[in-house]
Amino acid sequence: SRSGLIIEEAEDVASEYDGSEVNIMMKPGEVRGFCFPMEVALKQNPDAVMWSIAKTEGNKITLVKVEDQKAIAGRPFIIINGDTTLYQANAAPVAVKVKHNYTISAVEPQASGLLRGSFDSETVGAGAIVMSGNGFNVTKSSSDAVGYNSAYIVSEEGFDKKTAVEVVLDKEAEDGLFIPSMVAL
Repeated sequence: SRSGLIIEEAEDVASEYDGSEVNIMMKPGEVRGFCFPMEVALKQNPDAVMWSIAKTEGNKITLVKVEDQKAIAGRPFIIINGDTTLYQANAAPVAVKVKHNYTISAVEPQASGLLRGSFDSETVGAGAIVMSGNGFNVTKSSSDAVGYNSAYIVSEEGFDKKTAVEVVLDKEAEDGLFIPSMVAL
């Protein structure tokens, strides 16, 4: 008798499982920007909503819900985890469930209007807007940076760190969520 390894071609196995579910830890009421090199979707989150920028007019930024709560690979987005008035810096974070594809299909982050993404830690300088805590904050220093898989907002002129920027939800998207109307300076 012969002994040894026999290799046969396997048949395709049908599966609806196209990715992995992970938890992003966020505090209730927290606002953060993200950008991933694969498609991601929010799953089973009663409070968290995925947003993008619909338009800007001067110092006014209008956010719109991301269609199907799914961001394509490399496209930056913002998650607002419930009512921002409930945010407490010392609160325990809760899990926001995100499903992602296995396939990394974006080599570089894409811009979505004024919303930019970063796969690596990146210096954004003064005059950009970063999402942190429960608000949108104008960066003040030329050395201000964002972390890995983050998103931030820029304009060609830069946002004046001494002028408040108004952030509003698209009228058709209002669903009881509250976001701060002015950027914390």
